[in-house]
Order: sequence, then C-alpha cells, then structure tokens
Amino acid sequence: MAHHLRTGLGLDLVEVDNEANLAALAHLWPHKLAGDDFLYVSGDVGIGGGLVTGGTLYPGVSGFAGELGHLTIEREGRRCRCGSQGCVEQYAGLDAILGGAGLDDILALSNALAEADIDARGAVARAGAALGVALASVINLCDLATVVLGGCYAEIFETLAPALGAELERRTLAADSRPTTVLAAPVRSDAAVRGGAALVARRACNEPERLIRLKSTGSLAAAQYSISRGVLTGGLAAHFVQVGAGLAGFVTDAKVLGVLGYIVSNLGFDEWLR
Repeated sequence: MAHHLRTGLGLDLVEVDNEANLAALAHLWPHKLAGDDFLYVSGDVGIGGGLVTGGTLYPGVSGFAGELGHLTIEREGRRCRCGSQGCVEQYAGLDAILGGAGLDDILALSNALAEADIDARGAVARAGAALGVALASVINLCDLATVVLGGCYAEIFETLAPALGAELERRTLAADSRPTTVLAAPVRSDAAVRGGAALVARRACNEPERLIRLKSTGSLAAAQYSISRGVLTGGLAAHFVQVGAGLAGFVTDAKVLGVLGYIVSNLGFDEWLR
C-alpha cells in the first residue's frame, strides 16, 4: 500500500502501518514510555500487538509480526474470522467481552464495572485469563519484560489485570526470577494517531534531505500551505526557533524548518527537542 501511495502521490515520504504498531511507536518515540523491550497490546479491533525489541519496532519479514489475536489457545476452539480456530481474540477481544457481559459498547462496560456488575466483571476476568495464556507464550518466546495494554484494555485494566497476571505467573518460564510488568498504556485513545505522526516526523528528523526534495517538486509547498493555513504565517522559521533549534543544524531552508516546527510543536514533540 505504501508503495502505491508513494507512486500515486509522487511522494517518497509516505509511510503505512497498522494500528497496533503505530500505537507501540507512540510509546517509543519521541520518549520511551515503556523501556526498550515491550509488547504493546491493543484490543479495539480484534487483538493487535506491536513488538518492540532493543528500542526498535519489529515488523517481521512481511509486516505481520505482532498478530497476537491469532495465537491459538484452544486447539478445537471457536471459529475465527481468519479461518482458524481457537484464536485468543475470540475469547479476549472486545466483541467477546461485550458478548459475555451482555453489553453494547466499552462505555456501558466501564459503567457496569464501576457498579461491580457480576456479569461484566466475570466477562472481563475470563478475557484476562485467556489473554494471559497467549501473552505467556509470547513472553516465553521473546523474553520480554513488559506488556503494555492499550485501547479498550487500558480502560478496563483494573479488572482485567488480576486474571491476566495469574496466568502469566502460572505459565511463564522462570516467572519468579524474571517477573513481567503489565501496565496500562500511558498514551490512550490517540496512540495510533500519535504513532503515525511519529513515524513521519522521526523519518523527517533522521532524513531531512527528503523534505528538501519535496520542496523542489512543489509538493512541500502544497503541504506547507495546507497545514499552516490559519495557523502559521510568514515567519515559519521564527516559529520553529520558538520550539527549539534541535533540527536547525540539519536543515537550513526556512519553509522546511517551519513544517518541521509545526509537526514537532503541535504533536507534543517539543519537549524532545529541549
């Protein structure tokens, strides 16, 4: 998809990734919010995972690394939309939780949990146990120290975590000597959006010459106009200087600096430059 977009738009600064990977990146750049080695788990659309090792997001050979939702926890279990059976998302995905609780959405679930509803608490506990079984396999394989629960899992973390943690203690090899930290995602509802911005902004910081090439084709001018309209005027370089001069040594073009300054300041990356 990224290749087709780059070709169709005539831009090489185009990146595409899935929601879980982008959310994981939001916890990695510009600040490391969960260390250098962790698994980000998202439960909003099925169950997705972003695997980070050595401070780097690992996509796999074909980009399918982190498809946690399709780990099998029941050999002859429930039929999954992927065509397999017993996938963990059929037991711990949001649809499975809501179905078990007899509720329609995450807001209703959160309210029911706050009221100590037995059905809601039971559905979340069962999901936590199922998710813990799958996560133990990932930890045994990848030797990760941290699991970050995002999306809907962060919203129901307090009820989900005990059953999940019990399965990790039971199934993780040498659990006593290498405990796993399970935490609610520091970045919540906009994690994927911030990760998408980070994907492009990080590349722009590491390869600023690409923005220079965009300017020479006229694409940058159009992009600069669209994002600065009504927000930035005239002194784009001055605006960037207010944010910080962290990139000024790499890029000397004022308009390029202005675009980078807009990205950095408006997406919460300004602290990284200071």
